[in-house]
Amino acid sequence: MSLKYTLAKHTKTITAVAISPDGKFLISGANDARAVVWNLQTGEMQQVINCAFHGPISAIKWIVTNMAFVHDPFVVGCADGSLQLYEKSTETSKFTLTSITDAHAGAVEDFDWEPRHQRLASCGHGSPQVWSLQGQRTFTALVQSPPRHPFIARTVKFVDDGSNLLVCYLESHQIECFSVEPWTLKWSKTIGTRIGYATVDGDHLFVSNLVNGIDTYKIPTMERVHSIPHTILTNRPLQLSVTAKGAWLVSGGDDGNARIYDGVSGRFIEHLHHGEPNTLVQVVDSYQDQHQCIIATASTSAAPFSVKLWVQHTRLAEETTNGSKSKSTMSWWLRAQIFGMVIISYVAINSLNIHWLWHVVLK
Repeated sequence: MSLKYTLAKHTKTITAVAISPDGKFLISGANDARAVVWNLQTGEMQQVINCAFHGPISAIKWIVTNMAFVHDPFVVGCADGSLQLYEKSTETSKFTLTSITDAHAGAVEDFDWEPRHQRLASCGHGSPQVWSLQGQRTFTALVQSPPRHPFIARTVKFVDDGSNLLVCYLESHQIECFSVEPWTLKWSKTIGTRIGYATVDGDHLFVSNLVNGIDTYKIPTMERVHSIPHTILTNRPLQLSVTAKGAWLVSGGDDGNARIYDGVSGRFIEHLHHGEPNTLVQVVDSYQDQHQCIIATASTSAAPFSVKLWVQHTRLAEETTNGSKSKSTMSWWLRAQIFGMVIISYVAINSLNIHWLWHVVLK
């Protein structure tokens, strides 16, 4: 990965970064109650959104909607529990506030968007909620009596094509799976560690465990498939992000580095050096298309607070990240080439021997 931009505007801890679905924009949010929109094609700051009346920003999510009249929308979650919907103006190309929803009694911890059913999941103050985006550009709650836990609901992730929702709790080690319609608890399981952050790729759940690295679990059995060990110095939650097709698993770090792992085997691939060894890099996001892979990392411990943008061509990324699969493919191809050369050489040598023998007999 090559460092392309260092984006600096925030004056306090950066808490969220989100790359747009087309890879053209990035939004960073921070404890300074500002969301900053960055143009990833030029590295320029495009807009600053002030959310001071709602407190520090705690979560950001781009959403892909099938509503033709809603342009490039994203949702901001704040410390007061509100959801703020923004969309791009077709006249000024600036993002404008469309609606505000009072969602939770405490800070919004996490978002997930499910495009098939056009639903947004959020969690805050120990409670999850699922929202439907209405034609009036407002969110309507789908869960009438959401469960309320005394523990922090750290992450929410849609699974099973959006029909179910996973809720992961920080201190209790608990993971609950709810059916969305009708809202019912399908199962609840407890893992062996706290859940600093979790993300999903297919039927696998990746958990930053706050102890010694990342654990991968099979959904729904929650059987641990493998662990990815790395040093954790400060016991802080580290975000995770999975690139398209599950090629890369990106993790934050507390030693100045983010890390890239093979999404299938867990093999370590590369450090992304964000800052000094005592720099917390808790916030990450990623994007991948047929041309490039983009990773954003953000510092959360001390000034200067910055977002760094890392880029690599997709073809190179695929060659690097397919791990054992690409290794075996490449080695198979190499073995095939060598075998072919041996056969050709064998045939050529034997042809020469036969020709020489025939020549001797005729003499």
